[in-house]
Amino acid sequence: MIADAKVFFGGPGKNYVTLKIETVQGIYGLCDATLNNRETLSAAYLQDYLVPNLIGMDPRNSEDIWEFFSRLAYF
Repeated sequence: MIADAKVFFGGPGKNYVTLKIETVQGIYGLCDATLNNRETLSAAYLQDYLVPNLIGMDPRNSEDIWEFFSRLAYF
């Protein structure tokens, strides 16, 4: 089960957005969420809208999570 997700914002010479998703077992994954020239937008959207929906999801259902992010919650 997904226990936490954090958004990291920053980087050398560019504002990169990274999402770290952690499970209750301590397993984690990282993904790039940078939207060129709109980094603050994607970081705020992740933090305010998508991260709260991830908590409690089963990380083994990666296809469901992908569909949620790419189709149902796409901004």
